[in-house]
Amino acid sequence: MLSHVFNSKKTVPVPQEHHLNTLKYWSIITAYGLAAAEGVRLTQEHIDILLWLRTQFDQQGSIDSIQVMQQLAVMYGPDGGEDYLHILFPKDPVVQSLRIAGLPVPEYQQDNLQLVS
Repeated sequence: MLSHVFNSKKTVPVPQEHHLNTLKYWSIITAYGLAAAEGVRLTQEHIDILLWLRTQFDQQGSIDSIQVMQQLAVMYGPDGGEDYLHILFPKDPVVQSLRIAGLPVPEYQQDNLQLVS
């Protein structure tokens, strides 16, 4: 299934599984482009979460969305927990952060994928 990236002139189809096929090609610079497609302007807080997610993925080989959200909510509890994560990643903290981190989104969350319109 394809989503669309909108620009001022035309719509460009983008595969929903647009995470990078080879994780080694991801970089902070790449993250800025992926974030722009999500309508997110990266800050250091975003980057910290992205790097943490990539470490988790490297260690575990996959990401459990519910567990990740719980861990991030605890880690960012002093800043507002889950509410703070929704400020950083307004559409869906886990889905958006995984996509920007260049990581695969669990199949059961594929319906939550939408690019900026």
